[in-house]
Amino acid sequence: MVFSISSLKKFFSLCAIFLIWSFTACAEPVEVGLLEFPPSIRKDGNGKPVGTFVDNLKKILKEANVDYEMNFYPVKRMILYMMVGKLDLGIGRDKDSMPAMIGLRMLWTKNSITTIRTTLCSINGLPVRSIADVKGKKLLMKVQVLPDEIDEFLKNSDNRITVDESRTFESAVKKLLLGRGDYLIIPDLPLESILEKNPDLMLKAKNLGLVKKTINERPIHLLLNKSTPDADALLARLDKAIVKLKADGIFK
Repeated sequence: MVFSISSLKKFFSLCAIFLIWSFTACAEPVEVGLLEFPPSIRKDGNGKPVGTFVDNLKKILKEANVDYEMNFYPVKRMILYMMVGKLDLGIGRDKDSMPAMIGLRMLWTKNSITTIRTTLCSINGLPVRSIADVKGKKLLMKVQVLPDEIDEFLKNSDNRITVDESRTFESAVKKLLLGRGDYLIIPDLPLESILEKNPDLMLKAKNLGLVKKTINERPIHLLLNKSTPDADALLARLDKAIVKLKADGIFK
């Protein structure tokens, strides 16, 4: 089966973050593939995955009695392998917000594993009420996955929005505080982490009257390929592990 580049881009635009497990026919450790999403998913000095999401994921896998290995993968390879069915487990939004072709291939955990909150920020008194405030303005952001309604709003030429994309969340924050844009879109956790780790930026943000508002929240679930051996049983174990760890207060 051949997939167009546009299909791959559409799938990527609808997924906030990916993690993927590649199962083999023999009883080898499950390989867990991750994309960087600091601070929740990031590399340590040795290039190994660390962060709160990584910690919670390890607890889920342990509770579900899954042997695994974790590594980072290039975005394009993960997307391609997911689309052609070579990769078995990922994360994404609820089924109704995913492309139909993914829904035909994947199973969803009933319980979410985290929530991504998209935040709109400004300085110097610019109002922050909704995404509509960005009309006719310059928007700063890191290349990232955005909710459909926000992505479509930004791409609508009638809204006359100039988008400046940075390679990292931190560089996008710095541009806002330097006055190189009117608004910034960023997930809440990276923003908080950047300001906490940089006292100078925190002080500057305070002096410039940084304001922020959550403009979208989306629960994230585990997605399991239907072709994975004993997929239904594995999905049930993962769901059971998520429920137990939440009940124990390990994560929300």
